[in-house]
Amino acid sequence: MLPWLASVLDVAELPGGIKLAFSKVKREQERQAQELAWIKMLIMLIVSDYERTHLKSFAPDGPFMAETNSSFEWELRHLLTLGLIERLPGKGMRSLFASQGTHNIKDHLTITQRGREYLHLLEEASV
Repeated sequence: MLPWLASVLDVAELPGGIKLAFSKVKREQERQAQELAWIKMLIMLIVSDYERTHLKSFAPDGPFMAETNSSFEWELRHLLTLGLIERLPGKGMRSLFASQGTHNIKDHLTITQRGREYLHLLEEASV
């Protein structure tokens, strides 16, 4: 079919009783595009840039070394609240922040399946 045909016709009936509703398809595409824009916005708003960076540091094998400070603690607590990371048995925020300095964060906390799914969605959304 010609590309401009959809802008001229609302419905086309083809042999065999097949009907094409161009305007409905276009409205549905516009609605879905708007929903995708909202989803991308929510992905960006729910977790800060710093928190996303921390979460990405949990994903690969190997240590996640970081200097502990109050803003870092708040960011980790937010990731915990969202269920994107979790405490290791017998460990957690108290043991991590018991002393100042650089620590392997993965000795105290780990990424959850939800956290991995969030990172996957983030990658798919190309946000």
